[in-house]
Amino acid sequence: MRHGGFACRARPCRGYRLLRFAAALLLTLLLPGLLAPVRAADDPAAGAAPLEPLVVSDEPLSDADLPEVEASAYIVMDAGSGQVLLQKEPDTPHFPASVTKILTMGLVLEACGGRLSEPVTASEAALAAVGPGSTMISLRPGETLTVEQLLYATVLESANDAANVLGEYVDGDLAAFVRRMNETAGSLGMTHSHFENPSGYHADGHYTTARDLAKAMQWALTVPGFLELLQMEEYTLPPTNQTAYPRRFQTDNRLLLEGARHYDGILGGKSGWTPEARYTMIEAAKRNGHTLIVVVLDCPTAGHRYDDCSALLDYCFANFLPYELDGASLDLPEIQVWSGGEQKGMVQLETSAASILLPEGCTPGDLRIETEIPRWYVYDVEFEAAATVFDTRTGREICRVAIEPEQETLERLLGRTITQRRPWDSRKLPGLVLDAALVAVLAFFTSCYARRSERMRQGAAQRAIRRLRSALPEREDPKAQDEQDERDAPEGLDGREGQAKQDGPPGAKRLFAQWHKNAR
Repeated sequence: MRHGGFACRARPCRGYRLLRFAAALLLTLLLPGLLAPVRAADDPAAGAAPLEPLVVSDEPLSDADLPEVEASAYIVMDAGSGQVLLQKEPDTPHFPASVTKILTMGLVLEACGGRLSEPVTASEAALAAVGPGSTMISLRPGETLTVEQLLYATVLESANDAANVLGEYVDGDLAAFVRRMNETAGSLGMTHSHFENPSGYHADGHYTTARDLAKAMQWALTVPGFLELLQMEEYTLPPTNQTAYPRRFQTDNRLLLEGARHYDGILGGKSGWTPEARYTMIEAAKRNGHTLIVVVLDCPTAGHRYDDCSALLDYCFANFLPYELDGASLDLPEIQVWSGGEQKGMVQLETSAASILLPEGCTPGDLRIETEIPRWYVYDVEFEAAATVFDTRTGREICRVAIEPEQETLERLLGRTITQRRPWDSRKLPGLVLDAALVAVLAFFTSCYARRSERMRQGAAQRAIRRLRSALPEREDPKAQDEQDERDAPEGLDGREGQAKQDGPPGAKRLFAQWHKNAR
């Protein structure tokens, strides 16, 4: 700033610089959250749930006599396609108990990746959140185990304290991990579920359904390391920094262990029990190249949950046979491709090969296929096409298969790469609005502080100029000074010249020289 011929520069105050740094840091932290929904919309691999080409019917597919089971609700699902084979009250909410840990373990493995050997220290907060009467391995505050060891305790001993410590480790606190659980459940299509803790400890707001649990298991089986975790039968935890003795963990899954209830082809699962949920179970088994998921809820005894799972799996493996459903069997046509108002050519429609299960006795000749296909493909317009497969013997819908243009030909005709787009997830809107509100509030306060700081800098500059002026002597009248010089000049010299020789330059130059001398 310049004033009265003197330059003055006010430096920003330290608080202002700190505020600018805080603003930049907060924006850096928030921007990834703001942009994440956009990336998820453009990237088909960005979400937790895989995009399956198969949408299945809710109706049972077979009229064979159903096995007798004691569970109030159950479902059998093909893990590969999501095809539902058997179900009873699949969307009725129930308390899940410890089968909740299927979702918890999947999320921990997904978040930690290959870092299973990292140490985790149990906090007082995580252990204090363990409800009374919980199954535990008696972790102590400050006790350190690895992620892998805590996972073993969670799956083998169904330890609620281990599940809480893992949840806190992943997201910093239990509340944040529970939010992760519910967000993931939403992305998986678990529309009748809500979770309040990582362990399955009873709470009135902690509920799910047989169908939703099957979807959680279907997703978890795709997480690296999850299947190996389910197949563990026992583990011995060595002494830790808080205990001087080893602890032995062993599964209670009778279908996995050798014995009278062992099930041929079993991959593993998780059991649960609370007085409110009664006995619950989720299992996965593989035969004939197909992996089936079975969920039973609200069983009267522990023995009934094992017997129900075995009976339902036996029924489905015996009464359903695999069938490869591809573009050739659907007899899909070619359609026109349009872009910018011009026809670009023709493209063949296709579907990803889907291995589905048909009721025993149902042959390809018994299938009726109905297609819903637009007349053409228009670039940058959502393309929705599907084929519905029916069993003509019963009239039941077996499945619906998504249909798409052949990608390579389509990209060649359009001269560009086509990115598959996922639909906007409205559940992300509250987080997006919150992030935007935080940025707006920060911007408002930053602007107010900047204006206040600017006024303070201007005031400081003006005060500095006033102090500088006050240090200068008063400027004399040049005319009066000249008259005085003439009276005081020696004989033969002009007053102005004499004074110049004795005292220096007249006028402003002399004034500045005098001020400079005083300043020294």
